Amino acid sequence: LGNPEKTVKNIHIAGTNGKGSVSTFIAYILNEMGYTVGRYVSPAVDGYTERVQKLVNDEKSYISKEEVAEYISRIRCISEENMKDLRQLTQFEIETAMAYMAFERWKCDYVVLECGLGGSEDATNAVDNKDMCVFTSISKDHTAILGNTEAEIAYNKAGIMRNGVKWISTNIFQLPFSKIGMSAFRLCMELLYEHKDIEKMQGVLMPGDCEYSKIR
Repeated sequence: LGNPEKTVKNIHIAGTNGKGSVSTFIAYILNEMGYTVGRYVSPAVDGYTERVQKLVNDEKSYISKEEVAEYISRIRCISEENMKDLRQLTQFEIETAMAYMAFERWKCDYVVLECGLGGSEDATNAVDNKDMCVFTSISKDHTAILGNTEAEIAYNKAGIMRNGVKWISTNIFQLPFSKIGMSAFRLCMELLYEHKDIEKMQGVLMPGDCEYSKIR
């Protein structure tokens, strides 16, 4: 497919609840700044095509049924030619590829990307070039896949992080968010945090050679 995800800047969102609200705020803020924004949401409420969206000049539109048919047909041909000895693609993997084919054609500047399930093994985590990772609230959900405790689930969702990429979250000094913080230790990622927490941050989460940024 030519790595269409590398043609845009990606903001990746993981969490149990609140992904839709947070991604909506981010997408509309970027659009107000003059950017063309793609948005990949899951699950869809307003019909299948809602999951792949474009925001440009304060107008929102969904991928068309014709585009869906075109992209899925292309993905099917490529997968049949190149994956004969590999497993079948999942529906979500196909839809993620389809979304980025659309974002590339639409010439999006940014894509606001919601995880479908978890983080580390989610299809959206195939995207490596991320400008920021965002974590919403985390609670027990899909325990058979993600883990039996909130800490285990948070650790799975922390798998979307990449070395050198900023990340933002809340309640980072309490489980399950401290697990995300500890994952950031190993990557030495830059953390965006509230100014009032600077002393806790320096003493609890971040090693001395990591960068700090403030949210005012």
